[in-house]
Amino acid sequence: MKLDMSEEAGLLIDQYAGYLKVDMSCGVKTIEESIDETLTRLDEYSSLIDMVRAESSVQKCNSLLSSRDDLQVLFEKVKKLEFMVARIKQDVYRVEALVDKAESDLGISTEGKLKHFLKPFFRRTNTEPQERTRAKFEPPELFTTKDFLK
Repeated sequence: MKLDMSEEAGLLIDQYAGYLKVDMSCGVKTIEESIDETLTRLDEYSSLIDMVRAESSVQKCNSLLSSRDDLQVLFEKVKKLEFMVARIKQDVYRVEALVDKAESDLGISTEGKLKHFLKPFFRRTNTEPQERTRAKFEPPELFTTKDFLK
């Protein structure tokens, strides 16, 4: 039983074709299912994100609108406090200037207290009393918190 060469070649081709046949239907089906599942989850995630955006922006707007009056009251209080702080700063500068003037008029210094304390021991004393004319102190007009916190 001798086959001619063309028949043998055909048989050889059929055998090799059997080796190369691959059943991809099972693998492709698994991949398609995985892709479909991923797309479904992506759609669910996208709709969830849209719901959160819509809900949060509406809630934020409603929250801001409902607290608008409270915020206005708070802003007014902050403005009053800023004005009060500026006024206190101004009054402190005014009182500091008066204290500096009083210290210089009376010859008192808050710096070098030890040196100032020991000065009478090393200075000659005059037997004549020196009279200083003291200016009448007039306190500056300071703010009251009642004016600011009504």
